[in-house]
Amino acid sequence: MDDRGSVVEGAGSSEGPAGVYRSMDQADLGITIDATTDISISGKPAQELQAHKGNLLLIARYLVSGDRVYVIEADFTQANAGSPDIERFLNSFALK
Repeated sequence: MDDRGSVVEGAGSSEGPAGVYRSMDQADLGITIDATTDISISGKPAQELQAHKGNLLLIARYLVSGDRVYVIEADFTQANAGSPDIERFLNSFALK
């Protein structure tokens, strides 16, 4: 991705999924990563990252497919943690 959050063609192809996930884990995003989990989205390997920054909690899912990196992220407060809407939103992403 570029500094505007746009997809950069070829971004995922040279590093492969493991390299992209490693880079995201090591990026200085100003957040504290609490957990990472290998998951599957649409039958493809992906990774879920759980993190926080101050009062903000987030769950992000990363999927590398070919030369593209897809990200779906839910940001919420502790008061909304555990809401079924969060999981429903995250599960709404599918790759065809």
